[in-house]
Amino acid sequence: MMAVAYFQMHAPGGFWPLQNKGELAVLYCFVFLFISVAGGGRVERGPFMATRRDSFKADNYARA
Repeated sequence: MMAVAYFQMHAPGGFWPLQNKGELAVLYCFVFLFISVAGGGRVERGPFMATRRDSFKADNYARA
């Protein structure tokens, strides 16, 4: 998505990011691509959300 936005908005000013002020767009594109391929790692919220969800279910069964 960021690559499409880069080519639509910045590429008409020149191909290279330094020519068309698209440095941040290219940086964000590669950072988000890296995160989507490599995964969240230590900052991933999935395990935290799963444990909270499981504890809420246990509390609901204990109260009933």
